[in-house]
Amino acid sequence: MNDIHLRAIDLNLLKVFGALLESGSTVQAANDLGLTQSAVSHALSRLRHLFDHRLFVREHGGLTATPFAREIEPRIRDLLMQATQILHLGRDFDPATSTRTFALAMPDYAMLTVLPALRNRLAGSAPGIGLEIRQTDSLKVLESLDRGVVSMAVGNIPTASADIETIPLFDEALRVAAAEGHPIWNNPLTLQTYLAQDHLDVVRDPAKPGLTESALAARGAKRSIKLKIGTFLVVPQLVASSGLVATEPSRVLSPLSDTLGYRTEAPPFPSPRFTISLARHKRISGDPGYEWLADQVVALFRT
Repeated sequence: MNDIHLRAIDLNLLKVFGALLESGSTVQAANDLGLTQSAVSHALSRLRHLFDHRLFVREHGGLTATPFAREIEPRIRDLLMQATQILHLGRDFDPATSTRTFALAMPDYAMLTVLPALRNRLAGSAPGIGLEIRQTDSLKVLESLDRGVVSMAVGNIPTASADIETIPLFDEALRVAAAEGHPIWNNPLTLQTYLAQDHLDVVRDPAKPGLTESALAARGAKRSIKLKIGTFLVVPQLVASSGLVATEPSRVLSPLSDTLGYRTEAPPFPSPRFTISLARHKRISGDPGYEWLADQVVALFRT
């Protein structure tokens, strides 16, 4: 890159680049950045001229990143993170007065079980702090961290790389849930009664059996799943109204059981627990803001 290119660099252009990579849409990128669509299109034209490469091609009504764009993506995200850290060097981070916005990745499970408590905690001690939550599933959390889409995440984190530190927050167990008055509650819950019911299930990866399926398969058993969905967000409502039985995480089911009129019990078979963790990339090591935020998340489950 020559001196002319260096003089043409505007860090805001790189933010547009990142937003387009995530959304694949000039309209969505504009909404995410608080810009007009024409401003994003103009920035894309400037980026193409700056890098002297096509960065996106139009496919299926959206924008698809070219191989060159994917190649430079991690470096661009690192550059933006380093610029943010440089701007905060020499500044004392005071959560009571700071107006920084922190980006975190969370699957819907963490948005249900962690985010409300975290937001309430920050509202009291750091009213100017903003959170930008990027919804992802546990299978893509590490990719989001490695690519620099975010630098911190909360969820059921797979085995991390050397660049990512994980801090266990709590262990989660499964519960069986069905509406009050459901036949499953007519007698003490047994495996035979459980298997005789129609079930709903949250499925992340259709190619891999979930925790419940694996536990049942180990006993030579299989349940009848009548409804498969991709999110935990509507599980309580479906349990209350559909006549189906769900076996899902306790923190998803238990809080709304009294309000919506359903009942939960432990499964009638040994079922595995899983761990919810905070994950952070080493690129934010030494950033006092992110260090403080990590402490706030951990403190939610240490008191």
